[in-house]
Amino acid sequence: MPGEPPQSVDPCDQQIQDALEAEPRVLLIDEVQGLGMKALEYFRNLWGDDARRAAIIFVGSGNARQKILNNPALHSRILDWYQFSPLTPTEVQAIIPAYQQTWAGTQPELILYADDMAGHGSFRNWARITLLLHDALEENPDLALSKDLIRWVLSRIDPTTRHTPQRS
Repeated sequence: MPGEPPQSVDPCDQQIQDALEAEPRVLLIDEVQGLGMKALEYFRNLWGDDARRAAIIFVGSGNARQKILNNPALHSRILDWYQFSPLTPTEVQAIIPAYQQTWAGTQPELILYADDMAGHGSFRNWARITLLLHDALEENPDLALSKDLIRWVLSRIDPTTRHTPQRS
């Protein structure tokens, strides 16, 4: 929000509520499993009355759903629940090349190899791998996307992963 943040809680809360009332808003709260009950209660209060009803999307794993279920006032405001699953190999082959230019034109077998190494359809892992591949390829234009390069990237993400170049 524009301007200097208020120096105390009440004016800050009022500023947030005023912004929610000004126009329709969507709040996306990620990593809900890490939030305490006070934070969840705060978001429930932001949902508020009809005048400032913001759409709030909670995203989380593990015990996120249980935390919300344990807060009846918040749970009663949940419109719908969605569970996301890892991408299937077919989805990986279709989505990943469209997701980032780094993968465009890559052989499907190499994409599946990277998926096997990355944790089968975890979009968060794909994002990390893609960023490191992009940086490596940009820094060294002589490199080509290969199993060796993918293994090197994975060794950067997880040092316990061995990078041993394969001989042809």
